[in-house]
Amino acid sequence: MTSLAHSHAEPNALDERRLGGLAAMVAGPLFLAAVAVLTLVELDFMHGLGWRFTGDDEVPWPSGLAMGDVGALQVLNFALAGTLLAVFARGFRRELPRSRSGRVAAVLVTTVAGALMLSAFPTDRATAATGTPDTWHGYIHIIGFVVLAIAALAAPVATGIALRGNPRWRRLSTLSVGVGVLEFVILFPLDSLGDPAFVAWMVVLFGWFAALGAHLLRLTDEHAGEFADHPL
Repeated sequence: MTSLAHSHAEPNALDERRLGGLAAMVAGPLFLAAVAVLTLVELDFMHGLGWRFTGDDEVPWPSGLAMGDVGALQVLNFALAGTLLAVFARGFRRELPRSRSGRVAAVLVTTVAGALMLSAFPTDRATAATGTPDTWHGYIHIIGFVVLAIAALAAPVATGIALRGNPRWRRLSTLSVGVGVLEFVILFPLDSLGDPAFVAWMVVLFGWFAALGAHLLRLTDEHAGEFADHPL
């Protein structure tokens, strides 16, 4: 009975990891492509708020896109990106050790996904004008962004530490710590560059998730082959 239950659980776990790997690989390109298209569509609106991609302004971007005529699409974009990363987090958790470092890494990766979902609550015009929201959804959006920034800095480092003893993930462990350091440099010393630096940060963050997802997918396919050769 136990062997039969395990034989059913193993393919289910493999499917969960495979789906998670694919979700992580898709999340970044989909989110960034949507932001690029919506920015072009809403360019006049964003300029009306005082936003310039290379300008020194306080208008939030890409968050401000949610206030335009097709703002619902940016709301959906945040929500979808968060959902995809949540799917990844669920599949990836089995790769993390059952230790304090593994639990911390799992929580932080999941927090990044949750913060993106919170960011789906649209910002408001007061934030664009003064930097301070005056609506309940504007406050939730700000909270989501702050949580995202903190979790996104900590998650790669925590993940790298958690995976350091796993030979299957050794290269990604080193890469993860490096990603955390690079994010810090982009968000702080290079913050004066404005939105171009923010784009670089998003590319690095989503690129890290994509790298983890691709590796998870490869390991899952290898494991599936072994399971097919040696079924229980």
